[in-house]
Order: sequence, then structure tokens, then C-alpha cells
Amino acid sequence: MGSEGFGYVPESVFLPRSVRVLAADPLVDNDFRLQWFGWADPAEVLLEYARLRRAEGWSLVAAATTARVDALRLAGIEYVEANPYKGYCPPGVAEDWKPPSLDHEHVHRLASVHPDLYERLERVARADSARMNDRVMFPLAQRLMPAALTVECEDVPSVLRASLQAVEANTEKDWPHWGRMQSDYRNFAMRVGSNSPGGVDADLRPEDVPVGLHEHYRGLWKVARAMEFMLGWSQSPLPLADMAYAAAVSGLIDIHEVLDQPLEAVEGDLE
Repeated sequence: MGSEGFGYVPESVFLPRSVRVLAADPLVDNDFRLQWFGWADPAEVLLEYARLRRAEGWSLVAAATTARVDALRLAGIEYVEANPYKGYCPPGVAEDWKPPSLDHEHVHRLASVHPDLYERLERVARADSARMNDRVMFPLAQRLMPAALTVECEDVPSVLRASLQAVEANTEKDWPHWGRMQSDYRNFAMRVGSNSPGGVDADLRPEDVPVGLHEHYRGLWKVARAMEFMLGWSQSPLPLADMAYAAAVSGLIDIHEVLDQPLEAVEGDLE
């Protein structure tokens, strides 16, 4: 569980196959997601999730975090702190440890929440056909972007709308502003993080935070994920799984409802 969105996994972070993602647990309903969305302290979210699990006979006995440990300490939970910004790793982890790659022991972030969708997109990707990739991603752009561009969020980067226009005109490969958009995206992502609705003060809970702050964060989040999705169009071949993940966690669309039909059409051509 991270502090961005609700269980957001950054690009190029590959999780061990044995890891269960909290955000993918059916026990976690939409009310829980909205309540804790964007909370800056993942440990608090984990403890709240443990309370849900307690009814099924589960108990939280230990945790590891790269963030604050106050909530774990107060709850009497055994914990390990691993904070790369402080320059140390937990016991047993080599100092020269490197992040894992996508291999037989690790999974793509999309597979951690939508494994069926990931397999279908990988099959399309293996066909190595730019036309087929476009047939899957363009309908997604047509559904995602109108929703993103009408989000109540001040200062939506103008480059976001311009990137969509380039894709619609089929000129994205020659569009000269991808570098600027990448820079704008990095800055906007930092802005999203700095507007977390809470989790900085140990005595603060989501219900103590004005509704407007929660809504403001979610608006920023949606725009950031739309930018992440559109940046995929700058690459060749299109990173189908990463683009689908950004769209799926944006909160703007139902990823299965949008992709099922175009995927079925492409899969029919692959048979």
C-alpha cells in the first residue's frame, strides 16, 4: 500500500508474485477507498484494513514501511522501517540492492489488480502490430480524455488537451511537445502528492478532513493519471499495460467496460 491514490504502483515497479495488493481485495469497498484515498500514511490505511480482516479471523502481526511508523508503534505492531531517503535498508537486505525487473518472480502492476486484462493486452502486444495497438488504445483515449478534461481542477495543463489533438490527428509520433509534457507531468505529480488530504498528523482521520480537500485531491489525481496515459502515445510500441493501468486507477472510467469490445475485435483477428 502506498501513499498515492489507493494502492497506486509507479511505472517500472514490479511486485513479487506472492504479494497480495490491498487495493485488489474484494473486501475493500468503494466507501473504504474514498475515505482513505490519497492518505499520506500507508500504515494507517493498513491498520484500518486489518480491522476489516479481523472479522474473518485475520490479525496484523508485523508490517514494513518506507514512511512514518507512528501508527504501527502506537498499535503495538512489530514493524521494519526501510527509508532510502535516510540511507539505510532493513536487516538482511544488501546495500547495493537493485529494484527487480519483470521476470518469472515478479508481476506487472496491471497484473496485480487486473490479471485477466493484463494477459489479454500482452497477447496483443506480442503480435507486434502498431495498427492493433491503436485499435485497442484509441477507443480508451476517446473515453478517458473527455472525462479528464472536464474534471473540476484548476490549471489543467494545456499540453494535455494538445496531446489528445495530436493523437486524434494521427500525428503523435511527430508531435514536438512530448518532452515538455513529461516535465509538466513530473511537476504535476509532485503537486498531487503535496495536496494529500491527510496522514501527516497522527491524530487526524479522514472524517476530520473537509470534504472539499478530499475532492480537490481526487481531481488532481485524475488529471495526473490522464497525463500518464497520454504520455504512452509518445512511445513505440505503445506500452499497452502501463497505459491501461493509468486509465484503470484514474477513477474516470471502468477499464473493463471500455476495453472489452475493442479487445474482443482484435482478439478475433489474432485467431
